[in-house]
Amino acid sequence: ENQKDSTSDSQVIDPWKSWVFNIGGNANLTGEKSTNSQNYTGSFSANRTTEKIKIDFNIYQNYGSNIFIYGDSKIISISKSLSSYAQVVKSINEHWSYGVIAGAGSGTYNNKKLYYSGSPALEYNVFKYSESQRKQFTMAYYIGPTHTEYIDTTIYDKIEEDYFQQRLNVSLSVRQPWGSLYLSATGTHMLNDFQKNNVTMYASADLRLFKGLSLNFYMSYELVHDQISLPRFGASEEELLLHRKEIETSYRFSLYSGITYRFGSMYNNVVNTRLSGGI
Repeated sequence: ENQKDSTSDSQVIDPWKSWVFNIGGNANLTGEKSTNSQNYTGSFSANRTTEKIKIDFNIYQNYGSNIFIYGDSKIISISKSLSSYAQVVKSINEHWSYGVIAGAGSGTYNNKKLYYSGSPALEYNVFKYSESQRKQFTMAYYIGPTHTEYIDTTIYDKIEEDYFQQRLNVSLSVRQPWGSLYLSATGTHMLNDFQKNNVTMYASADLRLFKGLSLNFYMSYELVHDQISLPRFGASEEELLLHRKEIETSYRFSLYSGITYRFGSMYNNVVNTRLSGGI
């Protein structure tokens, strides 16, 4: 009897062929006599993950508006963004993977009417991928072209441009009974101008105090020297206060700490973590 059950389970046919789809959206409306705020988002994703191949596609859209009335004055601020991302990653062996990654979109915040990019990628994992649920130490290299059309002329007197970028990502992930640790460093620069570069560092930790209860920490720090899309005339006072447009900076950082309670399996069911750095 047990033998029959085992055979039956092994012959289960997946009509979706390992594909998983997600569709989501939300709306947020607030207002009073002199102010009104609206925000709408929509998203779609499709992914297929097996031991040999990983396919991901994501698209995200956002629309937001703010209206302020002060006396006879009426201020309207609108932001829109659309981003899409796709990747196909194939396994070479227990340590190497390669893939192709592409992205496209637009956004009023970063002054981009249209952008699209593509990049082949190669990744090496010091540990075997079969151990990636517990530990992995990866180095991934990306190189490829980007085309961008701007909404307003940039500080470099460009309304559109093409350029090549290369990127190196190094990350360490450890998951043990005491908790988990993730460290990552990413360096990017334009091939025609090494001074236009960006270095981003992440660190997160999940420390178990006792069964199920954990302390969470997260930190990121970014050195910014690649703001080529900044508009020549900058941001208005309203755009600055509402964070509607990107402004010049040389760094960004964020810190987070919290506490969570978790129950269930100690390890998740990730099958393939290759090239998880994305684009």
